[in-house]
Amino acid sequence: MMSHGFRCNQRAAILVDSANVFMTSLAMGVKIDHAKLLERLDDREIVRSILYHVEIDPEREEGFLRRVQSLGFEVKCKPIRTYPDGKAKADMDVDITVDAIALSEKCDVITLVTGDGDYVPLVLYLKAMGVKTEAMAFERNISHRLRMAVDEFIPITTDILQPTQGVMVDRP
Repeated sequence: MMSHGFRCNQRAAILVDSANVFMTSLAMGVKIDHAKLLERLDDREIVRSILYHVEIDPEREEGFLRRVQSLGFEVKCKPIRTYPDGKAKADMDVDITVDAIALSEKCDVITLVTGDGDYVPLVLYLKAMGVKTEAMAFERNISHRLRMAVDEFIPITTDILQPTQGVMVDRP
């Protein structure tokens, strides 16, 4: 359960930037337990929980995606694109931003599970619209600007992490 002062009757949306938290968790040798992530945020009415996933190896990732869907996450996928210069990219920032703005009329709180500072303009917009904002991220990976912009920072702590056994079987 959450320890901050938001009311239990608030409507919340949880938007997970899977690529952002995956890269940090991979570097730490852990995986996010998405069931425990939801438990950490379940003291309010969850209107929608969406996981934004960048597809790298769809067959290998299928089991992971089925598991998070079984928890109640809506999954939005985008394939990774490789450009002629060799760079690969599949940002979900615009997708998350559009959904957050659309959900702002239906929610009291928007929780962004990311440490990406690119979301600061979105956070400022949501706050101007009267929506409470939260960022849930690894302490070591949250942008200082994002942490200062949100109403509440929720650190990803060991109680919602699982150790990985060697090679990742699936993402994240």
